[in-house]
Amino acid sequence: MSCKIYIVRHGETDWNKVRRIQGHTDIPLNSEGESQALMLGNKFESINFSAIYSSDLSRAKRTAELIVNAKRLPVTTSELLRERFWGIIEGENIDELNQLYGDHMKNFLTMLDPPKELLRPELATIETYKQTNERVMSYLSKLSEQHVEEEILVVSHSGVLKGLLMQLGGIHYGRCLIQNAGYLKLEFVNGAFELRHTEGIGVHKN
Repeated sequence: MSCKIYIVRHGETDWNKVRRIQGHTDIPLNSEGESQALMLGNKFESINFSAIYSSDLSRAKRTAELIVNAKRLPVTTSELLRERFWGIIEGENIDELNQLYGDHMKNFLTMLDPPKELLRPELATIETYKQTNERVMSYLSKLSEQHVEEEILVVSHSGVLKGLLMQLGGIHYGRCLIQNAGYLKLEFVNGAFELRHTEGIGVHKN
């Protein structure tokens, strides 16, 4: 008994283009992001999704709507599928933050659960990958139990996909790059998630 889950990163936004951290800030898709979603919809055309779920942030919800446009399926949203919460540094440029915080920032970008002693106090409210995984995987588990022997589509965010890869991939994905409209295919089998396929996953060179 299993459920197959396609987990997609939303399409491009203007903040993605200039490398600003979005987190829970609600930034819409740009025209390129809408095109990416439509192209992925064409790629998924032959998949008979039984249900569509999305983060409640507009960039994810709109991506989901465009992917399944021809199928005319409703999109169910949940804040549990949101991006990692980045606190006071949402809206800041990630390259500038790397310069300012050095290893403190790197730890948040590459470690599943960085120890508190490795973090600057002002960064302590940032949600770790582990914390993100706890809410996301709990929600996905419930969906999997509702959709036994079915395929479902979930649209979420880069930090969510990266956290899942780090926990389920069996190798260090802390330096991976999730392209806009990239996706993972998971299968929920016997109460556990297994990674089956990835598309649009690269690796940072530095």
